[in-house]
Amino acid sequence: MKIQIDLFDYKSPSTVNILVGLGNVYLFQEKYKQATETLNDALNIAESIFKKDHIFLLAIYNSMGLLCLDKKLYDNSIFYLEKSLDISKKIFLEDNLDNVPVLNNLASIQFVKKNYTEAKNNLLKGLQISNNYNLGINTEQVLCLNNLGYISYFEENYQEAIYYFHKALSLCCDELSLNNSFPSIAIHSGMGYAYVDSGDVAKGLSELLLAI
Repeated sequence: MKIQIDLFDYKSPSTVNILVGLGNVYLFQEKYKQATETLNDALNIAESIFKKDHIFLLAIYNSMGLLCLDKKLYDNSIFYLEKSLDISKKIFLEDNLDNVPVLNNLASIQFVKKNYTEAKNNLLKGLQISNNYNLGINTEQVLCLNNLGYISYFEENYQEAIYYFHKALSLCCDELSLNNSFPSIAIHSGMGYAYVDSGDVAKGLSELLLAI
């Protein structure tokens, strides 16, 4: 950071940009202490020089949300991800494609907290946004459907779970050719348990074998 400080005022957009990038590198490396300190520095500067709905704040809040998610600080993660989502809706569109990963992350946290209704609503919203873009089939759609399947399974709504798993598998394998990938294994596994618990043990075992 020395060169940056020498060339610019420390409280500058350039400094924020560098700190966010560095914080994300630390996050990727799972160096959580350094990531927390760096992103907090970025946030303090950004909040002092930008208006509250600035795109830099969107990026920082999203990174802070992912950091808290990795550290299993779920309430903090929800707080930052929701702030990021709120800014994204104001700057871009409520149906912006970049909102889908944030909705998926929020749903994952709500799933862990057993807030199944909220999780489902976010996933269905993410799926609707993905389907509205003419970009073809994408992995975010697969993730939304797979997560919807798991939520339905934990709600003991096995037929609905199987429906979502089948749709996810169709996109994952038939459309994206991601056979034997981690997503396809997760889908086969979830569908296997759903079939077993619904009483169709033969189909369930067949799906579970495909997940091995």
